[in-house]
Amino acid sequence: MGAGLSLDSQIDELIKSKVEPRIGIAWEGRLEDWLSAVLPPGAYERYEWIHRGGMEEPEDGPGEDETVLEWTERRRAGVQSWSFPTDALRTEYLETVAQRDEVDVLSLLRLFLFEESCFGSDTEHLHQAIHLHKDLSVLDSLPMEYRNRLMMWISGSAKPHPSIRWVLDLLPHSPQQAIDAITGYLNAYRGLRPNDRSIGLLDAVAVIRARWIDDLTNRAEALFRLGPRDMEELVAARPGRTCLSTPLDHRTTGGQGVVGSNPAVPTNKKP
Repeated sequence: MGAGLSLDSQIDELIKSKVEPRIGIAWEGRLEDWLSAVLPPGAYERYEWIHRGGMEEPEDGPGEDETVLEWTERRRAGVQSWSFPTDALRTEYLETVAQRDEVDVLSLLRLFLFEESCFGSDTEHLHQAIHLHKDLSVLDSLPMEYRNRLMMWISGSAKPHPSIRWVLDLLPHSPQQAIDAITGYLNAYRGLRPNDRSIGLLDAVAVIRARWIDDLTNRAEALFRLGPRDMEELVAARPGRTCLSTPLDHRTTGGQGVVGSNPAVPTNKKP
């Protein structure tokens, strides 16, 4: 479904195209069905279809001369894919995300984290400045870089909203940095994107946290994914296990901000 339109406009476009909108509560209680619709088919699913000779009905497999990408987009037509359709599905997914294949988790995040995009409000800003006021200075209240990209969009050299999908390159090893980047993006362009897309970004944060951060106590290898400051805070929060007093210093860049001391061992301080 088109990211540049409001939800109501997208539904109108789907109805005009005779595509049934499948959003919101239409998916209640059907998490796996929804995931099957929005995620690209895995290699197993594709090869099984080929192995069986492609004998399914056309809607169940790639059509003649249809690529896997085209098949995926056809299956996804009309389906809400920019965020979880309901809060209940979101909760159910987060409770099971640790057991899911990492490739599938990243594929879902790829839908929530959009590439360079334009939205309906961008067109409205330009319409106000060019056609109504005939004065580009009315755009001065907008964030500077967003304003610059808005003007570049007129010439087709850029889109107003830069990509946020690049944070996938921080996963799985730096999940907190990925979350920080998304949070910064949300704050920088607050009010400049459809609310539905902001919800999708918040859903992405929740998935990253549930998959790669909240499960630290059960996955020792996840410790190696912590940044320097995260490790400082983890050590400082658990002095009872280490018999150390670990006061945190001011935020550092190198990760050597925890000072360990054992109250049972006298120090050689001069009077």
